[in-house]
Amino acid sequence: MEPTIDFLAGCINNQRNFPRESHYHAVLKKSLSRLYSTDLNFNFAVYHAYRQLYEKVTGLISKNRPDILVIFIRPFPFLILNKPLVKYEENDHRKVRDIHPSLFFRNKFGWPEKYFRNIKEASPETLVSRNKFGFRDLNLLAGIMLGLNRWARKFVLQELRRVIVLCRQENIELIFLGMPQNRESIVGSHICTIMNKKLISEFSKTNVNYLNIHSEKDKNGQPIFFGDGIHFNETGHLFLKDNLMPDICRIIGKKYGF
Repeated sequence: MEPTIDFLAGCINNQRNFPRESHYHAVLKKSLSRLYSTDLNFNFAVYHAYRQLYEKVTGLISKNRPDILVIFIRPFPFLILNKPLVKYEENDHRKVRDIHPSLFFRNKFGWPEKYFRNIKEASPETLVSRNKFGFRDLNLLAGIMLGLNRWARKFVLQELRRVIVLCRQENIELIFLGMPQNRESIVGSHICTIMNKKLISEFSKTNVNYLNIHSEKDKNGQPIFFGDGIHFNETGHLFLKDNLMPDICRIIGKKYGF
């Protein structure tokens, strides 16, 4: 039987600014296939918001029954949760701002569908650096003053715990990969750094596989991001592959005796 690995992430699975054979999953699959002299089944899915996570994982389990599920803990949908003013697109492509739905009612964890149905992320082809302090940073600072940063951490941890319980019930090995740096924004980078520390603390207590990739450079001191500070370059994809390989080999060896 060929091991099946599912990857739940964002645009990183389909970056178009360099050859697909250099993507982390391509070099990972090549290395694993060579090591075990067998092919592996890789499947990919995208989530745009943390409130989608449990539903997405349920769908992958039902469709693919993976042996291993790798989930990227994404900065982009996490930072949105920290902002008192939420920016999104209406169906007619008008850009609109709305008040964070949990700003006044912190026990309200559900978000309206409109906030992520047409969500627009930075294009992988737009790799230039932006101003590291702008309106988004003021928005994030306002969120910190209003306590949304604590709410956002609580919400994301709640959703991750639900996924952990589900995977354990289904006997699926789970690997979390994150929280990456977010060097395009001074305040965003600070918020992601704090969240990464929370995740390390959380998962160390619960025996969950958490690969800490919160870095700007690889072990050789080479930058792992393009100029925008958020998209991984080819060195970054090798960095991801090198981080994933040991845990995946350990799990495959334990389950299949390879």
